Amino acid sequence: MPRRTSFISVEVVIKTDCAYDAFVEWFTAQDNHVSVLPCNTHKTHIYFAPPAGSTPDAAIAQICAEFDLWPPLVRDQWRLASFRQFFIGYHTGDEPFCFVEEVSAETLSAAVAIGAGIGWALYAAPHENDCSGLPTATR
Repeated sequence: MPRRTSFISVEVVIKTDCAYDAFVEWFTAQDNHVSVLPCNTHKTHIYFAPPAGSTPDAAIAQICAEFDLWPPLVRDQWRLASFRQFFIGYHTGDEPFCFVEEVSAETLSAAVAIGAGIGWALYAAPHENDCSGLPTATR
């Protein structure tokens, strides 16, 4: 059975040498699972995947539109991070032959306005009979 290419999510990623507690606390309170990890280029690597939009463009546009609603200290900690990026994740498969999505000029401008870059992460699509993506209790 051919594997299909599909959008997974947009992750918000910051790498920082500055304070980040308000950022983590606020996004955790918004029901996001926020991961805080050590980093080889900065003191801290923080990432989370907010609820996905139907497309990367919609997800990034929504995050950017909500930026001014973030508490001031959360925005400050975002701005102080030296690496701020939206990572678009995909499962890549055999079909369709040409998979096309776009990030609109408006969304690119909105990301730039809040100081974010955009990156891509491509993962091999799991086979239909592969249970590795399921929670341990359901394997």
